[in-house]
Amino acid sequence: MSHNLCVGHARERLLEMNRNLNVRQVVVTNSIPQTDDFKSLPFVSIRCLSDTFSRAINRIHCNKSVSEVFYRP
Repeated sequence: MSHNLCVGHARERLLEMNRNLNVRQVVVTNSIPQTDDFKSLPFVSIRCLSDTFSRAINRIHCNKSVSEVFYRP
């Protein structure tokens, strides 16, 4: 999972990878706005980071471990 800059020929390359290399899902974050062309790809999933960021900021503010935000038993 990463943030995405779908510019230039990226959309066409992703479509080609989906067709030829059997890529079934691409997961990106909403850390930057996504283009409508990119969002329209049926195998793209965009994950929201607001909850993760807010919990991490809260834990930093309260002087608690941030790792618990990312690693849950």
